[in-house]
Amino acid sequence: MDAWLDCLASSGQFTGEYAVKVCAQDGHWVSLFAPAEAVELLGEISHNQSVAARLGVQVIDQRGGLVLVRLPQRTMENGQHLTVSAEAIHQEA
Repeated sequence: MDAWLDCLASSGQFTGEYAVKVCAQDGHWVSLFAPAEAVELLGEISHNQSVAARLGVQVIDQRGGLVLVRLPQRTMENGQHLTVSAEAIHQEA
């Protein structure tokens, strides 16, 4: 991981994972199950509620306001790569 991507997270099906939703650059939401170590919660998850979070990603390419990232797992709707808005990316310090 070399950056964090804004996302929504909720409890996963198994211990040690979260259900994560991320917004692609075209406004569509995609979902995946991510290992807990790849997710930084920005609040506390309550029953059946999502919380703002950040997902650890690898930046592959950046052009203008778009960033191609490699997600820690494949999405349910797509593959493991996703184009997102540069505004949703936070570089690691």
